[in-house]
Amino acid sequence: MWNPIRIKFQNLFAHIDSEYEFNNGICTVVSGVNKDAADSNNNGAGKTTIFEAIAIALTNKPLRDEVDKESFINDNAESCYIEFELENPVLKESLKIERKFFRGNHSAKVAIFENGEQNKQVTSVNEANKRIFDLIGIGREDLLRYFIISQDNNYTFFTAGDVEKKEVLNRITSADMINPVLSNLSEKQKDLCSVSLELNAKLSSSQEKLDFFKEQKIQTKVLSDEEAIRDLNDNINNEENEIANNNEKKNELNSNLSDIKDKIKDLNLEIQDDSVLKNNKKELEEKEEKLSKMFDENKSVLREIKSALDSTVECPNCGHEFMLDNNLNLSKKEAEEAKKAAEQENKDISKKIKSIDLQLNEIKKNIRLNDRRKEDLDSLDFKQKSIKDKIFSIDYYIKSCESSIEKFKNKIEETRKNNNNFKIIEELDKKIKQKENDIKDINERIKGNSHNLDMVNFWIYYMGKNGFMTYLANNAVKIIEGITNSYLRKFNSNLSVEINGYKILKDKSVREKIDIKVMNNGMNAKVFMGMSGGERDRINIAGILGIQHLINMSSNGRGLNLLLLDESLGFIDAEGTLNVIKTLNSLKTTILMITQNVEDTSIFSNILRVEKKDGISKIINN
Repeated sequence: MWNPIRIKFQNLFAHIDSEYEFNNGICTVVSGVNKDAADSNNNGAGKTTIFEAIAIALTNKPLRDEVDKESFINDNAESCYIEFELENPVLKESLKIERKFFRGNHSAKVAIFENGEQNKQVTSVNEANKRIFDLIGIGREDLLRYFIISQDNNYTFFTAGDVEKKEVLNRITSADMINPVLSNLSEKQKDLCSVSLELNAKLSSSQEKLDFFKEQKIQTKVLSDEEAIRDLNDNINNEENEIANNNEKKNELNSNLSDIKDKIKDLNLEIQDDSVLKNNKKELEEKEEKLSKMFDENKSVLREIKSALDSTVECPNCGHEFMLDNNLNLSKKEAEEAKKAAEQENKDISKKIKSIDLQLNEIKKNIRLNDRRKEDLDSLDFKQKSIKDKIFSIDYYIKSCESSIEKFKNKIEETRKNNNNFKIIEELDKKIKQKENDIKDINERIKGNSHNLDMVNFWIYYMGKNGFMTYLANNAVKIIEGITNSYLRKFNSNLSVEINGYKILKDKSVREKIDIKVMNNGMNAKVFMGMSGGERDRINIAGILGIQHLINMSSNGRGLNLLLLDESLGFIDAEGTLNVIKTLNSLKTTILMITQNVEDTSIFSNILRVEKKDGISKIINN
């Protein structure tokens, strides 16, 4: 696993030249002081810039997507530089990442040094990013969800959708390795089904020919030459009728096939990009969550203002009104105006939330419609293949009929040339024997193909959703549940989570839904969002630690020994925060934590201090 060694950055936000050497295996609390703004306390000191530097070094992007290079390059500089060093004692490897960004249209520069030597095969930023993710074994999405937790990151495993939960389970269990196998099995299944259709068509044709040759032999023995010729002409007429009838069927099938192709074309034009719909849904949900948070904050302010207004008394001497419960330092008039403004803002927010709900319902409706169109498309594809198979069988049968007609005509010619039927019977015997051998061979091939198809169907069923993949997913669910509860116990918390995974229903279909409940002392199961903010924060930290641990374990010696927490304990009180930090310090994991919940950080043994003075931030001790 990779251990962070040193981070150095120049002209990044307010930091001109800062450097930090990591204390691995401990929890370090990051504190700050902003001497440029007395009322800001430690806000704006530049603590989060350390996290931003690490994120940019690893991913080429800051924690917030809306922040571009023009924003994070220091206002008084034209470029910024970041250098990040890591070591992997398990693989006995070292890694140094150097990135430089410039204002304007100048392209960013990046250099990667592996075991002290620059990797010159990396010639672009994209190649460098891919190489870094390959080396540490973790992608950007997982880094920002389970390793670098910014205060703007609202993602949690416990509130994520089933698709996102499934992606996490697949990474932990390496279930993605099974998907290519299932895909290959599915292709093989299609090939074997196609072979089966072809073999059955050949068997039917050969059997018809065999019956025909046997019948011809019987008739040849008892009929005179003229009778034989008349009978052969009747056979020719029958074959021609068969050809005509089958051509009519083929024309009808071709017409149906054309209609289906048109429908498929129309459906393909109507089907939308799932990723666009889901991204729009995600963006709207995030907007709604932020608006809800603002609504709740306004409600809290309103309650405080109303409480202050309710405590208003009038001076019996001067008639002036005072608010006894006035922690807001506002006059009654100012409080009433603030109340009115907050109420109006909440009305506006409610309208926006309602508008977003309408948009979300429309997007969900489009997603469902898109899914139905895809199902219709699959059904049409199946019908199209079925019709093509029927057309193929008809063409094959028509060719057989045409071949029979040609043979009948040849026999008529032979009969007219040779009155002796013995030669015809001898030829029929040869053909009968050949057809019997052909039928025997086809039956053997059908038997082998059927056996292979049964085996493929068996593995598709038991390796797919109905078998091994569901087992792996449910096993991962219980592992996440167990390791999350393990960390909660380490926090001395009475909380525990219960995660229920996939379920095979009576009809053998699989219910791919993951339900999460939270219990207190093993009782009173509630949904995650039904818990208090402090309880959710504890569960989130436990879940992040657990999933990070599982991701590192599944990375084959790679992974990252680092957890950055920026205001992740916002709802936990000071005493609870102290308890969590003490527990984190005992985990032997390299952790940097920014928290506002504890005013006196001197009680911690591991502190990283950041100071801002005269517009410049710097790390003043390690």
